[in-house]
Amino acid sequence: NNIILGFRGNGNYLKEFPEILKFDSYSNYTDVQLKDDVNPSEFLKKLIEKIEVHHFSIIEPTLNKIFIDLIKESLPR
Repeated sequence: NNIILGFRGNGNYLKEFPEILKFDSYSNYTDVQLKDDVNPSEFLKKLIEKIEVHHFSIIEPTLNKIFIDLIKESLPR
């Protein structure tokens, strides 16, 4: 489950959610990847207790995003 998230408040709260596999923050939104077993609606309910959400969209990852993620995973750490 991939989500585009727009919110007001401190984005550091996102680090506290065990439902999040990873996220990338940009200037006006955050791209969130939830773990496979997470229900996006339930996640939203928890999220709005911490930050003011003004945009929440469930999306399919772009081919570009998939490619970049695959390359990042293949690089030595």
